[in-house]
Amino acid sequence: MGQKKGFKHTDEAKEKIRAYMERPEIKEKMRIVSSRKRKGYSPEVYNKMFSPEYREAMRKRYAKPNNNLLHVVKNHFRYNLWRGEVFTRDSWTCRGCFSKDVKLEAHHKVPLLDIIDKNIEALKKDDFNVPLLFDVNNGVTLCIKCHLLEHGKVLRLKKASLREIITALRVEIAEKDRIIQELPGRSGNGLAPEP
Repeated sequence: MGQKKGFKHTDEAKEKIRAYMERPEIKEKMRIVSSRKRKGYSPEVYNKMFSPEYREAMRKRYAKPNNNLLHVVKNHFRYNLWRGEVFTRDSWTCRGCFSKDVKLEAHHKVPLLDIIDKNIEALKKDDFNVPLLFDVNNGVTLCIKCHLLEHGKVLRLKKASLREIITALRVEIAEKDRIIQELPGRSGNGLAPEP
């Protein structure tokens, strides 16, 4: 087990430990263990990696252009109002897959970073009256999956979820075929009008 917290060794126990540690084979083992290369950074590498110059270089290397302005725009109160107006206009429904019971996101049709790049000077002066930035017609409601597809992100789907998507698409196609066949003036195949 281990030593209990706050428990102190008796003097007799301390003497036994000292005698054990003084044995030559134990001293040799301790020397080998202490001479092993330790995990972690050497002082030279540590000083380099945590120096202000190195950290600044890494920040610049991995920083996205206009990332601070993007953060400012997304935290602006008008951005939240814009999102609410877009969601309300689209009836809180994804315009990609028409689902309602999923987490929704507001997507700029003209990309937000493009708008920021074109109007960088005005935004730096805290002038948020920029065309298309908070325009409801420049927004569309999408679920997370449709938003990823819109931005060209690759979805990694499991076989089970892929099967579910295929089944849902088949059901949707069958439902649309049924609706087309029920339309007046349509033939049995649902494609050509009756003569």
